[in-house]
Amino acid sequence: MKQFAFAKKLNLNIYLDVGCVENVLTFNKGASILSANRHLRDVLTAKEYQVFYQEYAGGHDYMCWQDTLPTALIELFKNNSVQ
Repeated sequence: MKQFAFAKKLNLNIYLDVGCVENVLTFNKGASILSANRHLRDVLTAKEYQVFYQEYAGGHDYMCWQDTLPTALIELFKNNSVQ
């Protein structure tokens, strides 16, 4: 997050999704995946990146990802023309 905050803005479209139940503290009582994603979203938004962010009712598993993957692909490629 610090690297994004202090670096020159890049030409990127960014997709983030995270489960609402991903709120367990990580190794050494670090931020949860949920709070880390919210913070990263805020940093990227402040830098005026094009960010698509969503939270879903679920956790960090393939069952949830199969539902969000189509949205991720659509969001990442909708502004890019395919030749």
